[in-house]
Amino acid sequence: MSNSGNHEQVAEQSNSGMMFYQGLTKDCGRYKVTRRKVDDVSTTPPARIPSTAPVALPLVTLDTDGIIHLDYAACDGFTLAAIQHANVRHKELRPGCKTPVLLTGGRVGNVEYAAQRYASSPEVCEVTAAVAIVTRSFLERHLSKIFLMYHRPPYPTRVFSAEPEARAWLHGFLPPPQ
Repeated sequence: MSNSGNHEQVAEQSNSGMMFYQGLTKDCGRYKVTRRKVDDVSTTPPARIPSTAPVALPLVTLDTDGIIHLDYAACDGFTLAAIQHANVRHKELRPGCKTPVLLTGGRVGNVEYAAQRYASSPEVCEVTAAVAIVTRSFLERHLSKIFLMYHRPPYPTRVFSAEPEARAWLHGFLPPPQ
């Protein structure tokens, strides 16, 4: 089986001797099995063309309560590009101010190692007071907690099942009014 990005493909032979290529592709966060008949057993899988699609970036907003909201609903992973984008937008919205961050979104399937390192860098720490991660399911919460046991950033970070609880916790990290 070969793996290239969000596409895996495996050759298999049916009981009748017919050869198939079966692929697993990820489309809009869901996996889809595709299968095609191969007329000649010597045929190789089609060449993969590298994706030129832009990297999905989180929506970064400053909420009325003073919390930076990172919405990863359009993303299926934490990439270095996504986290760098979020940090740039954070600095534009709250320049020179440590601000609490609410992280919500869809089902994140992976976290790049470079993204983990960058999230703990001085560049991010100088503007991040705390991070609350809101997950949708028990499994996501549990996996997030396990992940944080091994990759805890230097600022306070907690996992929540509901946004109101996360916001209440983050309010304790808001800068004093000026």
